[in-house]
Amino acid sequence: MNIELTEIERIKNHLLLKFEGICGLGSEGNSDADFIIQKTKNEIEKDSSIQSIIFDFMNLKYSFGNRFANLFSPSNFKNNKTIFIRMVTNQEGLKSWTTLIDDCTNLSKDQVISQNISSAIRSINTQMNNKKTIK
Repeated sequence: MNIELTEIERIKNHLLLKFEGICGLGSEGNSDADFIIQKTKNEIEKDSSIQSIIFDFMNLKYSFGNRFANLFSPSNFKNNKTIFIRMVTNQEGLKSWTTLIDDCTNLSKDQVISQNISSAIRSINTQMNNKKTIK
């Protein structure tokens, strides 16, 4: 495995997961995406109060591989429950992540990618508050 989970932090109801390493290219990265999803699910199962996931990919190298789009599907982590997902990436990988999001999800880059952990938390809190207001 070329990827490892190096840090887990709970910030209120947000789960921050830091992954590091080099993702395989194309289908060679499928096991890397599956690893990230499984590790994330394992952490969420430990605490049912988690409402969001923040992936810290600052030290993760990703070039391309469509299975990584599954990281942005809440149902992969919590069945039938709302969970908000953000990621923080390095400048080097920004174009690759943006292309993945544009080509393989119905999300926009701004709905997923944040500049840093603080902005990710603010973005999630805003989305959570807007969802409460809509109901």
